[in-house]
Amino acid sequence: MTRREREREREREREHDHEKSCPLDANIYATRKTVAQGMMDIALLTANASQLKHVLATADTHDYYLINLVLIGSSMTLQIMVGILLVVVGRWNINKRKDQNVANVTNNVIVILIFLITVVNVLITAFGDEEPDYVITQKQWQEPRNGIVGDDVYRLDRELKATFNDTEI
Repeated sequence: MTRREREREREREREHDHEKSCPLDANIYATRKTVAQGMMDIALLTANASQLKHVLATADTHDYYLINLVLIGSSMTLQIMVGILLVVVGRWNINKRKDQNVANVTNNVIVILIFLITVVNVLITAFGDEEPDYVITQKQWQEPRNGIVGDDVYRLDRELKATFNDTEI
């Protein structure tokens, strides 16, 4: 054996020893994955709560009020179910043979529920408002006295227009 081959062999042995000393613990990996899914579920639940607030506030002018109310309620219910299942799955030790089968089935149910949540949220977006309340129209921008655009912004707008009118293009 040449010197280079011996060095490669030693390097392989060190890597092999390292792999033996710190194997991937599937239970820690699954727990981290479950926590990440839970955080995403909370973020989506927050967004749906905000959408629900908007739909309830604009009930009289909302074209698809009832459809949005049902879809948002369904999405939030499914998200709560997924959250509960994630807590349950996170408690099982998948290194134990008896917990593996139940965890696998529950994980598949969670994936199906997340797919349904995605479909429901696409429908929520499809039946949402065309133009949100916070969009400032051109008319409102030109008539700042209606309370939407303040006097300072109106003054700055006039100054900018005057500056552009004075410069040559």
